[in-house]
Amino acid sequence: MVNDLLELKVRGYVAPEDFEGSDAERIQKALDLAKSADIAKVVLTGTYRADVPLTVPCGMHVVLDGATLYGDLQNEVIKNFNFEQDRIYIEGKNGELVGNIDFCHTRHAVLENLRIDGNVSFRVSRDLRVEYVTMSGMLNIGRGCQNAIMQHITCRGAQMDATDGGYDIMGRGRLIKNILLRHSVLTDGACLTAAEDCGFLNIQIDGICIQKTGVVLGKAGVTLPAELYKNLTFADIDAPEGVVLHNECLHAYIK
Repeated sequence: MVNDLLELKVRGYVAPEDFEGSDAERIQKALDLAKSADIAKVVLTGTYRADVPLTVPCGMHVVLDGATLYGDLQNEVIKNFNFEQDRIYIEGKNGELVGNIDFCHTRHAVLENLRIDGNVSFRVSRDLRVEYVTMSGMLNIGRGCQNAIMQHITCRGAQMDATDGGYDIMGRGRLIKNILLRHSVLTDGACLTAAEDCGFLNIQIDGICIQKTGVVLGKAGVTLPAELYKNLTFADIDAPEGVVLHNECLHAYIK
């Protein structure tokens, strides 16, 4: 059962063990109380199995302190300019998430020191930071993502895809821009795919080790205006085939 609210505030975090119910119910109750009581921190220390996706509120710091969480993490998505979900921090302290992270219309989302057996996806999100994250699946950067630093990552591959529909937010830009991906290991490489209504601006990929194909720009047989791939830097790509250009680009530095 939940402790006295004052005791939780003094302790400085909420835990699933403060509640009764299934693992998913206990974790969600902890997240919701931490939000409503302005404690803003939830610490997981055991092994948990969530049979439904867990919704992480904005302004929340989630710590997997030696914990293993089987389940998916998401945020509340309100397709209105005024309801961007600001500040979500997921931190792993020798913890692991067995599941996927799917964040949409967020700002200042941070993933750090985390092991993930699954995929990580961002859509219509800005001011992102992903560091020291190991994942078995893909890092997906969708349309509308802007201002991101992603480094010291190990994953199957990175996909920056401007073609995924259904996530546009009125008042938010569609362009994928100001993305830095560096000092990482990608098994299957990185892909940048523009759409007729959405492209890339200021993308830097450097210091990447790739086991298979390198950085792939565009799709074979699909030609789009070069302006949709603008201001690109691809440097120090350690791969059997460093950069594959299926489409022309504008203002690129490739080394």
